[in-house]
Amino acid sequence: MGSLLIKPSVSHAETFPDYFQEHETYVPIRWDISDLTETFEEVIQNYTHYLDIARAAQKKLEFYATNAEAFVDHFVKIIS
Repeated sequence: MGSLLIKPSVSHAETFPDYFQEHETYVPIRWDISDLTETFEEVIQNYTHYLDIARAAQKKLEFYATNAEAFVDHFVKIIS
């Protein structure tokens, strides 16, 4: 939808597709959300920078949503 995702960090998790890349496809916050207000203020002050993050996330989502070959390649690598 073009929105910027602000969410608790998931750098500890390995997923496929790897949508969640800190500062590339989402803006991480602490799990206790103690830095949420500070993060919102930063995003508002540097809005154009964060638009690039939202766009990168959209591109990544579109790539995996429309590229079945990437999905198959990933699982072939796992079982090979």
